[in-house]
Amino acid sequence: MLKYIFTVCKNRYWEKFSQLILVFIVLGCGSNSKIAGNREQSRELSGTKTDHSVLSPNSVLAANNAKSQSKSAECGPSIPESGQRLTKLEYGNVIRDIFRLEQDFSKTFALPSMGSAGFSTEGNAQNVSSEIVLDFYDASVAVATAVLTKPPAFFANCTGEEACVKKIIDTLILQGFRRPPTAEDTQKFFKLYSSATGANFSSGMKLVIRALLLSPHFIFRTPDNTIQPTGDLGLVSLSDFELASKLSFFIWGSVPDEELLKAAAAGQLKDPKNITAHALRLLKSPKSVYLSRTFGDQWLGLAKLDKVNLDTTRFPDWNASVRNSMRSETLIFIDNLVKNDLSPLEIIKANYSFADQNIAKIYGISGGAATFEKVPLDANRRGILSQPALLTMNSAGDHTTPVQRGKWVLEKMLCAAPPPPPDNIPALPAGQNMATKSEAQIRERLAAHRTQGATCCTQNTGSNLHRLPHSNGPHRSDF
Repeated sequence: MLKYIFTVCKNRYWEKFSQLILVFIVLGCGSNSKIAGNREQSRELSGTKTDHSVLSPNSVLAANNAKSQSKSAECGPSIPESGQRLTKLEYGNVIRDIFRLEQDFSKTFALPSMGSAGFSTEGNAQNVSSEIVLDFYDASVAVATAVLTKPPAFFANCTGEEACVKKIIDTLILQGFRRPPTAEDTQKFFKLYSSATGANFSSGMKLVIRALLLSPHFIFRTPDNTIQPTGDLGLVSLSDFELASKLSFFIWGSVPDEELLKAAAAGQLKDPKNITAHALRLLKSPKSVYLSRTFGDQWLGLAKLDKVNLDTTRFPDWNASVRNSMRSETLIFIDNLVKNDLSPLEIIKANYSFADQNIAKIYGISGGAATFEKVPLDANRRGILSQPALLTMNSAGDHTTPVQRGKWVLEKMLCAAPPPPPDNIPALPAGQNMATKSEAQIRERLAAHRTQGATCCTQNTGSNLHRLPHSNGPHRSDF
């Protein structure tokens, strides 16, 4: 699973976003540069007389047009044409790790879009809408205020001296941009700091933090364009800092820690042994839960479980607590596989799972614990395919649906989605659909389908769906 991140070369082809991003920071622009202001009014964002505490969402949206209309403008860092944008969850993780703030500043962000494969980190899912821009803008204000209320350790006892302010700026750039600061970076941010209204440490640092959080170099993980491609394929060796960033975002969904940044600065990450050692170290951290739970949740499509409401006349124990326990069981199971480097085959053949009181009751285990514990499974259950979450979310809420489960297995486990039905297939006659709620009748109907069209399943899906386990209800399994 971690093999991909050990690759030290990549092709410089990046999928283009549907919209270019738009964050515009005026760090040393000429006095004639003007763009749209905040939601209430237009403001000039250049020159020392400007109130730089207003970095507006409208200015963010206007920036792309301003840049294209005036190619001669030299205002701040260039906006990357491509890259991977921070997701909602990644943004919260990054703020936590840079500023040591436990508050989730991305809680109110728009729900992430999912790509064609079902993951929020796919390029085709990372559009940039005005709603997302406003999310970044509002969060920058809230974070800057929170940081100055409870400063992190690297702010030390700085009260505004140039040397200590520049040291803080360099630390923020190193962590936020995930690369060493240049002299130009430091000078531009310090100039911004000095231009703040009030000319004191608090107002200046708030402006610096907001500028950092609205920078495209913070919001995007972009390629190092200083490295030239080589060979006929145009491959480009990743820099050590790019490797550090890829590794930390893959396992933690956040920025590299101090140890990983030091290894990158020392040029140690081109050695596979070193990057393997760091990968194992990151996996041992509690923050590695991001990998198993984010990947597991999106790969398995567990969000579908949130939309299922079982018929409480048939399943009186069904409630929100049971739903949450189902989801937690599957995620804890995946987390256990990742952290203990177990065989992927455990996904389908494990004879154990993790249960709390709710799950233990479903499994028929007496005396379930209040928290999740590892429990053995009986002979009728193996791996995730028999876990309540997967069975329930692929049910109709009041009866089992083996066909839906088969389709899920094809799509999620075998990466072989069944083709759509032919156009000339008529609708089922009235009274011959799958609306029956009797598992026995469903079995009989599927048996009739197999008898009448034995070649249908194997020709159209490549899999014998009828060999999937049937269930005695949405979250019970009976092989």
